[in-house]
Amino acid sequence: MKASETKKIQVNVNRKIVSMRIKEAAKKLPTQKIETDKEIADFFDEN
Repeated sequence: MKASETKKIQVNVNRKIVSMRIKEAAKKLPTQKIETDKEIADFFDEN
């Protein structure tokens, strides 16, 4: 497996974990969901 393939898989796993965290957080704090989504979008734009 190439390093680039490993990186892609890692990013996909990270996205799944992050989206699960967003869903959990959204249940508790629905008003902050939009802010969280924006932060995550920014995070993935940087990486």
